[in-house]
Amino acid sequence: MARKVVLEPGRRMQFEVDPFFFGIASCASEEPVLVEWLDGSLPTGWYERAEQALGGWDALVREELCPWFAERWREAAGPERYSPAFLFFHGYHNDQYDLERCRWLSGTELDEVWGGSGA
Repeated sequence: MARKVVLEPGRRMQFEVDPFFFGIASCASEEPVLVEWLDGSLPTGWYERAEQALGGWDALVREELCPWFAERWREAAGPERYSPAFLFFHGYHNDQYDLERCRWLSGTELDEVWGGSGA
């Protein structure tokens, strides 16, 4: 996250969570910024229990990983270089986690950020 990235005009800094390969990549550079954050060390049946008890894998990532990543973003001085910046799940561009405000945005809020051009 410390490397400078040149964004195309009208673009915002975005990071994509890949829940299948347990990583996060920069959309601008297509480089991983967090690789294998879950390395297979979970106990047997963990995913099934998470699905039942916590509302599913995505819910757990939303509640735990997204705020954690936002804190790392602030520690790396990300907001000083790229504002606003977002995190989203692979395949779900319509819901994006605002790394500065630490909350999910969708619909008209995202239209406002991108000036109606979409994410």
